[in-house]
Amino acid sequence: MEKIRVTIFQGKKPRYGENEALLSALTRQFQIVEMRQAQIILVIGGDGSMVEAAKQYHTLGIPLYGISRGTIGFLLNEHEDDDDFATEIKQAIKTTFPLLEAVVEFYDGRPVAKELAFNDVWTKAVNPRGQGAKHTISINGEDIMQGHRRDFFMGDGIIVCTAGGSTAYSRSAGGIILDPMENRSIGLTPICSYIPHDFAPQVLPSDSVVVIDMIEDDKRQHLVMADNRGFSGVRRVTIRKSQFSVNLLFKERRSYWHKTNSLRFPWQA
Repeated sequence: MEKIRVTIFQGKKPRYGENEALLSALTRQFQIVEMRQAQIILVIGGDGSMVEAAKQYHTLGIPLYGISRGTIGFLLNEHEDDDDFATEIKQAIKTTFPLLEAVVEFYDGRPVAKELAFNDVWTKAVNPRGQGAKHTISINGEDIMQGHRRDFFMGDGIIVCTAGGSTAYSRSAGGIILDPMENRSIGLTPICSYIPHDFAPQVLPSDSVVVIDMIEDDKRQHLVMADNRGFSGVRRVTIRKSQFSVNLLFKERRSYWHKTNSLRFPWQA
């Protein structure tokens, strides 16, 4: 029987001898090939490794199957080194994750930066005085803070997330878990609003365009993060769903749906 053609991605350089038994098992069970010849990309590491691989190879259209060797591994699959990986992959369930696109404009006139995000785009203030972030926020051209007594948002920051990212930072900030299999919605989550409950976490339609303007950046020194890439001196960031998506594979008995359901209803974990 012909072996599945795979390539192996490890997000960080492994220490000497690390994952040796795992790599030996994968070499026996699969045909290891160059990236563009692969049917599957095997990602070894943690959630950060999966996010990195998804963004790096999103244009190839090759599904990614994660083998968890990180701290949490929510986007990956739990395995022992001697598991039957080939059978698990043949039975795996595919989940499609849309990416976000962030267009970043700067106060000093630097060229506009464009960045994709698998998880989220979020803001914070990084000044030594501990002052909060200060923004105006519009959705599809409508200023959502208009009519508020301050006409701007003030707090630790704002998170705009994908369905995949809704289980990460956004969830920690009280955001809503989104399901990539049922919709392509975008999450909008305030982080520690200065006045609690200024607005609750929101689920936005997939065609929404979110524009966040930084106010008083000279004093507050905002940082905009797209996954693990940061930008400072930002005047405005425009966020929308990207045209790109990636396919992740999960064990049949531990699909992404089962994983998110265990977060919603922990007694089912």
